[in-house]
Amino acid sequence: MIVGVILFGGKGTRFSKDFPKQFLKFNGKALMEHTVEKFLLDCFEFLVVVSNKDYINKSIEILKKFEKKYTLLKVEKLESIQPLML
Repeated sequence: MIVGVILFGGKGTRFSKDFPKQFLKFNGKALMEHTVEKFLLDCFEFLVVVSNKDYINKSIEILKKFEKKYTLLKVEKLESIQPLML
């Protein structure tokens, strides 16, 4: 099995919006959704997705359509990564 890792751990502090770039809509979908879709379609069978703890619910909302083809990790500090889903 080929597994990919996508890091969506930022808070978007340098991005001039109230949310991180991964939630920016492009052609009706968040960039996170476009990225995961492309990775699963072209490259990987399974993904490990890392998200900042402050945006975990939004990440779950976007990722749930991918039917267990991912594990979501919550990052509070760089030293502590916690798995949320399998």
